[in-house]
Amino acid sequence: MELLIRSNRKDNKTGYKGVNAHQGRFQAKCNISPCRNNYLGRFGTPEDAAQAYLQHYQKEHAEQQLALRVQREAKKKQRDAEWF
Repeated sequence: MELLIRSNRKDNKTGYKGVNAHQGRFQAKCNISPCRNNYLGRFGTPEDAAQAYLQHYQKEHAEQQLALRVQREAKKKQRDAEWF
């Protein structure tokens, strides 16, 4: 089983990013650009909804996250170089 994406927000009641309670079930929705408000479905458990969000995230946002990671690493190296 893969690790699910936990939410850092204090007001998130399900504990998972992209998952919220809706009419007694759990709705998965992607709010990351470029697919804002992309409805991923309703599920019986928050874990199932989080799994759907994770699969979507890995498929649709992997390249975007890799680019952000590379940018962060470059900025970190630049900051470290400035200290010396």
